[in-house]
Amino acid sequence: MSRSKVPDLSPYASMTEPHSFRFESMPRLFPSYWRILVSRKSRSLESGQVPRLEAVLPNARVSKSHLARYRDVCGIPSSDILPIAYLHVLAMPLQMALLTSKAFPVNIIGFVHTRSRLVQNIPLPNDARGELRTWIQGHEDSPLGQEFTLHTQFRFGDEIAWTEECVYLARRRMKRDRSKLRELREKAGPEFPQPGNAYANRFHIDVVLARRYAWIAGDFNPIHLTDATARWLGFDRAIMHGMWSLARCAGALSPAALHRRCVLEVYFKAPARLPTDLVVYKWDIESGEAFALRNSDNQRLHLAGALSFDAPR
Repeated sequence: MSRSKVPDLSPYASMTEPHSFRFESMPRLFPSYWRILVSRKSRSLESGQVPRLEAVLPNARVSKSHLARYRDVCGIPSSDILPIAYLHVLAMPLQMALLTSKAFPVNIIGFVHTRSRLVQNIPLPNDARGELRTWIQGHEDSPLGQEFTLHTQFRFGDEIAWTEECVYLARRRMKRDRSKLRELREKAGPEFPQPGNAYANRFHIDVVLARRYAWIAGDFNPIHLTDATARWLGFDRAIMHGMWSLARCAGALSPAALHRRCVLEVYFKAPARLPTDLVVYKWDIESGEAFALRNSDNQRLHLAGALSFDAPR
């Protein structure tokens, strides 16, 4: 069988310096997923470090119809301010183009999203236009594998309005990997003791919702789409997107809290298997608001995080 040729980024971007790509329009997602499927890269870094890799789109813009569909699928009320996690979705094609380029030495299939930190320096209008930039460099070893931090920022005028750090885990293959991963993720992050009178919001999720989000977010990771493809990557059935879960939790926070400078931090504790019923809890803490997403039946914690109001510029 002949080996398929893996396309590089050259038809879609110009390389302005080693490992730095400049796009004149948003890259298409299909070539990125094709590169994942035909890639012969290892699923972890075999030696050395990842060099700094960067991709820039100077004129990113928000689509009114796309934003409306995002709000609908994530259960976010209408507002004149962009949802805090929306720019992650806007940047998805740019991030994928970078992570599937020949310059990134790891195949991202099977990456596990473990935590995120979003900083909103300026609340952005729904029709915001600006520069999107995403980059990655190096890695950190963890007990379960290797962690890669993907950085993204949105520049609005002369200001860096929004930044994001997403940490992804390339898991080592070992017995009892999933139970070990769950144990470590449950211990990760700061403690936000949940009071008994926390405000709760209950809802149902299923694979149809996951597929709707996949089309809007451009996140077609097989672990979210069908039970069969999820089992191929080590899960017993399909699981919900972590960034959908974060968006749903953020949509339950006080609107006024998200219309100012703020930091949103989240730790993904355990996957939400589909279908299931979930409950979002939120409560006040000294620095802002804390939140948790739990299974409605057994109260298993899927994610925990906090919104604080001391975001640095």
